[in-house]
Amino acid sequence: MKKRMKTALAAVLLAAMMLMMTACGNSQEKTYEKATKLLNDGKYAEAAEKFESLGSYEDASQMTMYAKAINEAENGNFEVAFKAFAALGDYKDCAQLQAYYVAREYEYNEMYAEAIEAYKVNPLFRDSQSRIERCGERLAEKEKWLASFGGTSAAFIDKTGKMVFPVDYNGAWIFSEGLVTVGKGGKWGYIDTTGKEIVPCQYDAAADFFEGFARVKKKEKWGFIDTTGMEIVPCQYDDVYHFSEGFARVKKEEKWGFIDTTGKEIIPCQYDDADDFSEGFAAVKKDGKWGFIDTTGKEVMSCQCDPVRSFSEGLALVGKNGKWGFIDITGKEVIACQYDAAPLFREGLAVVEKDGKRAVIDTTGKEIISCEYDMVSGFRDGLATVKTGEKWGFIDTTGKEIVPCQYDLAWPCHEGFASVEKDGKWGAIDTTGKEVIPCQYDMVWEFSEGLAPVRKGGKVGYIDTTGEVVIPFVFSSAMEFSEGLAYVRIEEAE
Repeated sequence: MKKRMKTALAAVLLAAMMLMMTACGNSQEKTYEKATKLLNDGKYAEAAEKFESLGSYEDASQMTMYAKAINEAENGNFEVAFKAFAALGDYKDCAQLQAYYVAREYEYNEMYAEAIEAYKVNPLFRDSQSRIERCGERLAEKEKWLASFGGTSAAFIDKTGKMVFPVDYNGAWIFSEGLVTVGKGGKWGYIDTTGKEIVPCQYDAAADFFEGFARVKKKEKWGFIDTTGMEIVPCQYDDVYHFSEGFARVKKEEKWGFIDTTGKEIIPCQYDDADDFSEGFAAVKKDGKWGFIDTTGKEVMSCQCDPVRSFSEGLALVGKNGKWGFIDITGKEVIACQYDAAPLFREGLAVVEKDGKRAVIDTTGKEIISCEYDMVSGFRDGLATVKTGEKWGFIDTTGKEIVPCQYDLAWPCHEGFASVEKDGKWGAIDTTGKEVIPCQYDMVWEFSEGLAPVRKGGKVGYIDTTGEVVIPFVFSSAMEFSEGLAYVRIEEAE
């Protein structure tokens, strides 16, 4: 009797186990079907997740890699996708997919002629034929656009990408106060925003305009010209710096002084060194010590200090016994000389270093942020770049980490945006930390006047602050916009 009961119980347990195994198998089969449907619907990331949950069921592990590879390719991460397809070998249509995405990569980089040839390898695969037609249209548009430049190799363009005038000079860069320096035959001059030569190429060196004047050099001596090209200060000084607050530093016989905008030497060349005027004062050096003068030349602080830098936001950086602190215009030490390194104040804050540790202080010397980062930059647009290990992020003026240290490189903010690099690709964030331009370009330079030059596939174009491409990728090199114009080197149409 007991033996029959044991046999019956074993049979029940076996049946239950078989039922459970069938149910489990049915569940896995349904999950597989759902994953396959997601894949067919183009929901590759979701499909990969479903396949991954199946573990060793059927070919789920291969399907996981397969779906992930397609997802990476669709997101523009072609290199990652190609490695996955290569690892899968002859599984499913991986060889065709790899060739297809080679063509897609060419198309993504606006290399339309190359893309067309690559699509022709599998003209009936997926949407290859429609993409061949689309690339043909875009290639025609690109060639028509390039032809509008008339075969010139360099030009200034406006914000629509239209050529304003061709450039046959060397060294045309950024407009400043309506003029830009240009070179020809080893000499330098200036053109205006219409391309008209305002100052002939006659100087040995020429700098940008500041406050209506530019430094120029002739026969080893420096002087100044105004925006009409008139030489307001003859080339007679050994060295000069640009105007700042209506005054310029000039050097004669190893001594420094200052001139005004009429060229009058209002402060004789009597100092061993000098800095620009800032906030109404200039740092000057005599007999190894530094002090400050006002715009009349009066020494408001006698030359008795160790190294100093000019005023910024009401305070000047001063050194003493190898340490740095800050003084006000009366010479009072507002923040004691205790730091190993310190910059000028910017946006009311300064990043200082002491005993290998960094902190952010305000203009009273109060430490408002204690930094545990390996590196901290100055604040711009309310954010500072910070570095931990090999990664970069951003903090705000309260010390809050707006962007975690996740980027391989990060630039300071400019016009409310900062360029960032991740895995060899560049994008941009806004001041909230949002990645408004995904990291998909070979390079993203600073935004200027609402546009940024970006490099993709060996060529440069321009994007706006939403990430939209407003000027196509046809330039071999390009500069930031300044005063509505940008200098570009142009790809010759084939």
